[in-house]
Amino acid sequence: MATDWNLIRTLINSAIDACELAENLGPLEPLRGATTRVNGMAVTVYDFLQSAHVYPENLKYSVIRARHLNSEDKPYTPELARILLNIGALCAELVDCNQLTNSVTGVNPHNPDTPESVESMIKGLATWYADHFSEGIAAAIQGSEDFEE
Repeated sequence: MATDWNLIRTLINSAIDACELAENLGPLEPLRGATTRVNGMAVTVYDFLQSAHVYPENLKYSVIRARHLNSEDKPYTPELARILLNIGALCAELVDCNQLTNSVTGVNPHNPDTPESVESMIKGLATWYADHFSEGIAAAIQGSEDFEE
């Protein structure tokens, strides 16, 4: 396996833990100017929030350069990476979403007349990954004449 999934899991979990901690500290908007000292410099809540999204954005380019220097250029974004990109975007929509269990009609393009909650849709996707995707892709690959154990 070429991908270090534990490294990815560590990064994602640390970001989730940091976001959860920040949210549990209370509303951040009125406290953006609150400061603490880091290495002798005053650092604001706003500084921390900006760094938390700029740091990974900038580090992404460092990883791209490192991959290039290690002759690991990628000619396209692989499907597994695209899954992570879209799951991240979906998870971002859940931040500050307070009506998770409120059923609404007209949101599911495949079944627009059925009321669904955000929570049920998210849990449905999680179940789809755990059951349908995982079992289906494993069965397809293992049943292929090209599959080698």
